[in-house]
Order: sequence, then C-alpha cells, then structure tokens
Amino acid sequence: MALDWTRIAKRLMRRGLTENQAWSAVSQTYISYVTSPPEIRTENELAELMYQKCIGWHFSWLTQPCMIEKAVAAKNEALQEYDDCSMTEDDLFVSPVDGENDTDYIADLLKLVPQTMRIPTLIVVQSILKRPPTKPLTVEACRKLLQKANICNTSEYARQVYTFLTTLKR
Repeated sequence: MALDWTRIAKRLMRRGLTENQAWSAVSQTYISYVTSPPEIRTENELAELMYQKCIGWHFSWLTQPCMIEKAVAAKNEALQEYDDCSMTEDDLFVSPVDGENDTDYIADLLKLVPQTMRIPTLIVVQSILKRPPTKPLTVEACRKLLQKANICNTSEYARQVYTFLTTLKR
C-alpha cells in the first residue's frame, strides 16, 4: 500500500503544526513505518494510524525533548542574550581555562598521601590522567599499572592506592 505522506503533512499543518514540525513528525513516523509496518487491511486505516502516530510523535517531542534539543535551545537563548554584544559563539561556549593543570592537581593530591605511598599513587594518577579508563578503577587495574612501572609489592600498594583514590572527597 502506498501512502500519500504529503496529504498527511498537510493535514498536520491544518491541525496547527508548522511545515517543519509536520515534516519532522512525518519523517519520524515514516522511519517507524518502514522498520516495523503495521498489519492493517485498508489504506484509509493505515493513513489514519500514521496521522495519529505523527501527532503522537510531535507532542512527545514537545513535552519530552532529548538532550540535544535542550542544548540547542539553551545555546540559542544564550546567543540571543549576547546578540547586541561583540562576543562570538566561540567566546561563549569554549570552556574557560581553570588555572590548574595536571601537574598542579597531582601535586595537591600527593600532599594528602603518606611519603611511602606517593610514588605508587603518582604512577596510578598519572596513568589515569594520560588515558582515562573505559572501565571503573579496580585494585587489579592499579596492580597492573604498578607492575608495569616495576614497583615491588604491587598487591599491597595497589590495594592502598585504590582505597585512597576511591575514598577521596574532592
């Protein structure tokens, strides 16, 4: 069965949607129609179902926007506030330099660690900062990092470094 999507879009526009909103709803409904077509006998029933799905998609989009839509709306509001200002978009949305680099952070962190634990802690923290882990930090991951750096008594140090890092309140 061939549906006239243009007629569905025009019907949505008569209901009060803008042309862009109507075609967005039609496109989303079309995607769901292609991926899992409903089992309906007549073309009129199918057209009515697709129309209702378009309306449902549009209202769910209005009431529950996704994170990207929220971010775009916030960006547009911020740009409107600074419209008369000489600031560019890059000036508004580039994160400011926070003044503390990795070296300063590590130095502040190592002040909290006993002298005997500073080198193992430094090795683990430096490794985490160089390449953030894709999985949560574990004692075994700490042990492997210390073993790779040729630290002796890796099991004990790994347990203590792990406990320190996971209980650190910053």
